[in-house]
Amino acid sequence: MTPPSAPAPPSSATATTNSRRISLARWLLDILTVWGLPAFLLWWGLGQFGQVLLQRAARAEFERLEREVESLAQRSDPRVFFQKHLARLFSSLHGMPVRREVLETVVKGFQKEWPPGLIDLTLFDVEGTMLPIGDPVPEMQLLFDLARAPWTVPLDLPPRVNAQLLRVVPSPQALLKVLKGRPNRVLALGGSRRHTWGFYDMRPAQGNRVGGLLAFLHQEALPPDLILRRVLSEGAAGDLGFLIEEGAAQLPPALTGLTREEILTRYHLEPTGRFRLGGRLVVVKRLDPTTLLLAGTPCPTLGWTGPLGVFAVYLLGSLGLLRRSYRARVLGEPLTITLRAKLIGYFAASFALPLVAVGFLVWAFLEDLREAALDRLRQEQFRRLSEVDRGFAGFVDRQCRQYRHLIAIWRRNVASPAFLIAEAERGHAELRWDNLHLVASTGELLVTQRTTPAEMRRSFALPYAQRKLLFQSWIERGAAMPARDILFMTMEHPTDIGPLPEAESFQAVIRQAAAQAGQLAIDQYNRVHGVGGTRQRTASQLALETMMESESIGLLDAARRGLGTFVPIEGNRELGLIFGDVLPGPAGEGWYAVFIFNNIMSFERGYLEEFFGAANRPASGTPLWEGEPWDFRAVSLHHTTPNFPTMNEFRKFRDLFALMEASPRPLARAMTLDGREVEVCALTTSFLKHYLLVGVIDLEAFDARQTRFERKVWGLFGCLAGFGLALSWLLVRRFLRPVRDLTEGLAAIRAKDFDWRLPVRSDDELGRLGQAFNEAIAKLRDLEIAHAVQVDLLPQKSQRFGAYEVSGVNIMTQAVGGDYFDFIPLPHGLVAIVMGDVSGHGVSAALITAMAKAAFSILCQRFPDRPEGVLARVNRELLTQVKRAKMMTCFLGILDPQSDRIICANAGQSYPFLIGPGGPAEMVRLPSTPLGVRSKFTCSREVIALAGRTFILYSDGLVEAVNEQGQMFGYDALTRAVEQAIASRQEDVVGQVLARVRAFTGAVPWGDDATLVVIRPLLQH
Repeated sequence: MTPPSAPAPPSSATATTNSRRISLARWLLDILTVWGLPAFLLWWGLGQFGQVLLQRAARAEFERLEREVESLAQRSDPRVFFQKHLARLFSSLHGMPVRREVLETVVKGFQKEWPPGLIDLTLFDVEGTMLPIGDPVPEMQLLFDLARAPWTVPLDLPPRVNAQLLRVVPSPQALLKVLKGRPNRVLALGGSRRHTWGFYDMRPAQGNRVGGLLAFLHQEALPPDLILRRVLSEGAAGDLGFLIEEGAAQLPPALTGLTREEILTRYHLEPTGRFRLGGRLVVVKRLDPTTLLLAGTPCPTLGWTGPLGVFAVYLLGSLGLLRRSYRARVLGEPLTITLRAKLIGYFAASFALPLVAVGFLVWAFLEDLREAALDRLRQEQFRRLSEVDRGFAGFVDRQCRQYRHLIAIWRRNVASPAFLIAEAERGHAELRWDNLHLVASTGELLVTQRTTPAEMRRSFALPYAQRKLLFQSWIERGAAMPARDILFMTMEHPTDIGPLPEAESFQAVIRQAAAQAGQLAIDQYNRVHGVGGTRQRTASQLALETMMESESIGLLDAARRGLGTFVPIEGNRELGLIFGDVLPGPAGEGWYAVFIFNNIMSFERGYLEEFFGAANRPASGTPLWEGEPWDFRAVSLHHTTPNFPTMNEFRKFRDLFALMEASPRPLARAMTLDGREVEVCALTTSFLKHYLLVGVIDLEAFDARQTRFERKVWGLFGCLAGFGLALSWLLVRRFLRPVRDLTEGLAAIRAKDFDWRLPVRSDDELGRLGQAFNEAIAKLRDLEIAHAVQVDLLPQKSQRFGAYEVSGVNIMTQAVGGDYFDFIPLPHGLVAIVMGDVSGHGVSAALITAMAKAAFSILCQRFPDRPEGVLARVNRELLTQVKRAKMMTCFLGILDPQSDRIICANAGQSYPFLIGPGGPAEMVRLPSTPLGVRSKFTCSREVIALAGRTFILYSDGLVEAVNEQGQMFGYDALTRAVEQAIASRQEDVVGQVLARVRAFTGAVPWGDDATLVVIRPLLQH
């Protein structure tokens, strides 16, 4: 039988194939490391840059759409919409000859544009006489005459005239108060379904021509979508549309394909009213309870031209590099590349490309920082506006205390009625209140003052020219004042005004109410204090009280429950405060009752004058940013309320008022104010009832500051980049020279020139390499080399693993020592934390630590979840190699940052500490024996849950450190030092603990090596 043949040796082709596979694998690894990672960083940075550009473009589009929606809301206001059309109509009619056929053609042509019954038009000639165009009713002549009458003509209608006008319009008195003195403006007349809005105008002309127009519009004849459709058709609809819930809709062209249900559902989920839907940017704003205004546009894109060009250039360069490196490394083609060229290539891949990516990230960071800074300014504006608003409550409390102090003075002078009367009149003249009533216990009115508010009396005292300007601002804001007040504001000499019957009648009612309230307050005071008697109220008095309460006087309410404090009263959109109190006589019974009334506007003026009088300082006393005062405005559209800091602030913020009326939430928007680009932050107040508070951010100043900051950042970035380039060039230069020296040295060795010595140019790794080369035949300086080796064995800085930071320090008493610690990264995010202490000192101990480092580095990788197994194997190696000449205590823990635990085993090492954020420190008991003592080594496996706690390892050198008195530091002191370091919540826990040990030992040197390792959760810090 033929024996089997031996296996043939591998052919040269097979060997070549295997070699190429190995070369290919190495080439791929090199490319991945040297080119792939920097390329990833570059394209990741470009991607982030593109995302920032898209987000910025989307934000700009959202802001544009919101401005367009706000503009649509303003143009869709019936007053604004019909103002344009009625003004255009009157401009076409004014000055036309009074020819009935021609005028009726124009009027009918205009009315055909609108639904039947929507607009009633009445024309007048230059004398103000009604023209018979469209069969007008006679009462329109009377309405027109009253509306354009001078302000010296009272607005109060006689009963006969009022009854006559009631035939054609509801509430003639209220209607005329709105129309009078406000020509060429469409005005809201009170919310009725008929005569909802009114308009009139009158201009001079020559001859028998058209000179005036009076128009009324009726909401009942206005379809809900008519104005919106007309506005969208008259202007460029573009990205705009509307949607009436349960009604008609006209979606923007960009939202074609979306259903109203999709839009409504998403709108109700987005409180800001802006969102992305189906690849579109959508902005929705509520116009009224049933109508939504819409704006939409496609989401912005970057396009493909720029990215494709960059990618093409990058691809061509990458292919060239890959081709040359593949042919050299895999195919073995000769490729001569100098070390300098290689270093430059490595530098470009490892430094230049990431630098470009970082530059893009810096740009994105600055963009986000600008938005964040502007947002912080907005938040600070709203915070300070809220402070101003809340501060008014404190001001009212101070006013109440001042009134109490005044009453205390009056009580001391109760026996002098003349003093009380004089003080009451002086306070009224000094505008300290609107009016005051002083009532005797007999019901006699010692003082009763007119109900004209102090704010009005202050205005009456102004020069005539100022009164005219102020009155005009009141009219612009829709003031409807009593006839007497109008005369005081419009007449050059208001002292000529005699008493008006209506005003005197109202004053009589006030006097009756004050007398009745005074007696009621005195009776209540006597009853509470148990003095005097209580009068029985007659049926007529009770009826009078009921009548006065129905007139909303508020005095009786103050008499019943408001002595010594403010009682609020409301009516006709006004808010007043009544302060009532009783002045007792010597026997303690009530002699006089005092009622002080203030419209809340008086207090608001006082508060804001006090605020703006302090150099317009913010509530916190600091500028909004360094060097810039806080620009703050208090704006009111209330008829007679002053604006701050100037009278005409309301004219600058009319659009803002319209937006805040539609949505009373805090609002921030960009606008042009006094010729400056600004952003205003508006807050609807809770305490200052009549005001809108506005904080102004000067965007030009803000941009200038941000630009200076960005220049500093880019300057720092450029300096760091330049420093990196210079340092890289220096490193390359310093690296190439020793390499050239080594090349010459190797050539000298090959030439057997053993007298040749390398020039040692530095003491770094290259210099030590030169020394080692030169001292190859000399005696090794064991301590110096051992020290360098041991220092390199230990981690030199803290490291972060997941949510934990691991830091450690080793202090050796000699050049080399036996303490050892290490942090070894493991698969799946684990990390092995080793701490050991070899018995003895010097080179022998250092060699054991070096052996231990190598053993743990290998074994922990093989057994990443079995610290007890690793220690058992190290124990066997020590017994085999050292023969019990040395022993080693050791702690080995496997930190799992994801599960917040550490799996550990101990071999005679000091028990570790475990401490939470609030302490105290717990000593984790881990009984065991050291390594290298006996072959039957056992240790237990423990799992310790960290859960936000700090884990501290230490060697006995810290515990056994002694001071000058020979006292050991001890475990208790170490426990306290650890607790104090953790409680301080500072980063350098290791340094704090060592500082406390050094403070204890003083100048005494430590007798043993000391090591401290801290595993600290970052989130707690």
